[in-house]
Amino acid sequence: MKMDNEKVLYKGKRYTVIYKYSSGYWEIREEGNFNRIELVHQSEVKGIETERVRCENSQL
Repeated sequence: MKMDNEKVLYKGKRYTVIYKYSSGYWEIREEGNFNRIELVHQSEVKGIETERVRCENSQL
């Protein structure tokens, strides 16, 4: 499944999710480094809550 700019943390750095495989592995690319793509299991990454989402939730 191709992703649309989903951001995650991996080893303390920000990454963009490129692709999620049904096996649970994700292709991710470190922000600012377009040449290196990592293949990691979904259990190794943490989601990043965006400022927009926090603002929307606080208004509920």
